[in-house]
Amino acid sequence: MVEYWEVTATFPASAPAGSVVTATVKRSAVASAENGVYLPSGAVIDDIYVLSASGLKTKLIINSSGQSFPLNLIEDAIVVSNPSRPQTKLALGPGSYTFSMINMVAVGTSAVTVTWYIKVL
Repeated sequence: MVEYWEVTATFPASAPAGSVVTATVKRSAVASAENGVYLPSGAVIDDIYVLSASGLKTKLIINSSGQSFPLNLIEDAIVVSNPSRPQTKLALGPGSYTFSMINMVAVGTSAVTVTWYIKVL
């Protein structure tokens, strides 16, 4: 079964570069936002992308079992319309996962919401 997760975080106004913000995840467009997901038998991330870049140059962080795994992807490089964007494949074992994001550029005077999309098999 294929799922498209929406992982969303809001960076507060004036947040400095390097701020880590907890994200919520929706397992479908009609699902409610949750603080994380549980995978009873694991899954494979088949693709990660954003619809448009926020200007904050965010990176996604996957958290599981007390460990954090920052992905070496900056949102600007994975805009879905970019024909040369990297295709990301990542196996996830069974367990609970939460997500956060880190910004590489300081936030201006207004909060900024960033959404990453994850295709999961």
